[in-house]
Amino acid sequence: AAVALGRPPVLLPEGRAVGGTTVVNSGTCYRTPGRVLRRWASLGVPAEDFGTDLDEVEATLRVARQPVGPLGRNGLLAL
Repeated sequence: AAVALGRPPVLLPEGRAVGGTTVVNSGTCYRTPGRVLRRWASLGVPAEDFGTDLDEVEATLRVARQPVGPLGRNGLLAL
C-alpha cells in the first residue's frame, strides 16, 4: 500500500488480482462464513476442502491483519 501524507494519513491499497476491482479497492479479505458454506452444501456444492483452498489463497495473497495504528481515529471508530 502507498500512503498519502496529510491530516489524516490515507492508506491507498494497490495490487492486482483475479476477482475484480473490489479485491484491490477495498484491500479486504474475508473468510467465507459457515452459513454460506452450509448453503452451498445444500445446493450440492462440496465445501469440505474449501478451508484448505482458502488457506492456500490467503498464503498466495499474503493476507495479514492490518495493524490498528495506521487506521487513525476514523478507522478505529469503524471497528
